Amino acid sequence: MTTSARLRSNAPHTLAWALRAALFIALCGGHSVLLNFLQFLFLPLWLIDKQLFRRWCHQTEHYFALTLVLVTQLLAPTDVVFTHDDSMASLVQVPGGGANQASVLPSHRVELDLSPRAIVIANHQVYMDWIYLWFVAYYARCSGYIKIILKDSLRDIPIFGWGMQFFRFIFLKRNWAQDKQSFLTQISETAQVHSPFWLTLFPEGTTITTTTLAKSHAYAQTAGVPLTRHVLLPRATGLYHVCQGLRQSADYVYDITMGLEGLTGDRFPQDVYTIPRMYLEGFYPRQVHMHVRRYPIADVPTDLEKFQQWILQRWQEKDWLMAYFYRHGEFPHGGSVAQLCQQPPMDRVQPPKLLTSTPQQVAVHLRSWTEMIPLWTLPLTPWLVGKAWSCLFG
Repeated sequence: MTTSARLRSNAPHTLAWALRAALFIALCGGHSVLLNFLQFLFLPLWLIDKQLFRRWCHQTEHYFALTLVLVTQLLAPTDVVFTHDDSMASLVQVPGGGANQASVLPSHRVELDLSPRAIVIANHQVYMDWIYLWFVAYYARCSGYIKIILKDSLRDIPIFGWGMQFFRFIFLKRNWAQDKQSFLTQISETAQVHSPFWLTLFPEGTTITTTTLAKSHAYAQTAGVPLTRHVLLPRATGLYHVCQGLRQSADYVYDITMGLEGLTGDRFPQDVYTIPRMYLEGFYPRQVHMHVRRYPIADVPTDLEKFQQWILQRWQEKDWLMAYFYRHGEFPHGGSVAQLCQQPPMDRVQPPKLLTSTPQQVAVHLRSWTEMIPLWTLPLTPWLVGKAWSCLFG
């Protein structure tokens, strides 16, 4: 499963770029406008039955996830390579079997063995990361239940920001004194509902760049903790309160480490892969590697100081995983990451018997094109009802 670097200039000609841009705007922009319209259209339902309105918002979020999968499938086709450590017995499942040895598993049959009520954390390299995590939720059949924690300035962006408010994303001003009350209230509301949820956040707070890494190093020297090279030191406060508030509701914390094909650690991912380059220019990673670790929520420390040590250790291990990925083009699979980190990342993890799982590669494709039919036909419903009424009673 080792991949070779495929960074190359493959920018399309002007006409091809225009066609890609038109398709991107039509699908991503058009669908977003349509979904936002449908959210506002059904807003009066909130006054009648709040739970029913919430279910409708979950459905619109699922359709937005389908849009992201479709746009990526057409304009930046990518395979996700899954690995995991021994905290999980399995990750990728193919109901009916018979395809587990395939080089790329059939997307229409793949399911991820992940809990529908979980906290999901990951390293943050590029702005596409949250879309990649939505792909994971899609395969886990939780794409309508993602709750992302993100900066408050995104709240008021027309269409997209309004849609995220309907999705009940959590917006933070990055000032704990201002954020604390509303943040804890929304976490409490999430804990009380009985529907699935994937509360997703990037503890680093931002993508890794020259500036952010320098700030991370300065803090590490002040705090007397080891420097990291491929990740930023995590911010513990928000995640701590998430884990505390959802302790009785979530089953697991899933820690995902993401690596993008074609990089070797000498350049920051965001300098190479941007959303415009990927979707408009066709310059994208052909594989996105995801290494998944699972922690029962009951095992996450409840004491703040111990929790800070716990999350710091996870990120130091994550830095080792990224160093290994940049060296070998893949993540180690199976075994205990804590044990593997005792070895230099340039060394292959030697005991084959320690590697109890194999990488599993899944193409980012819709399970079926028919999944989009309800979204495409829903706007025609009033017209069809009107025509039927006219035919019957006109």
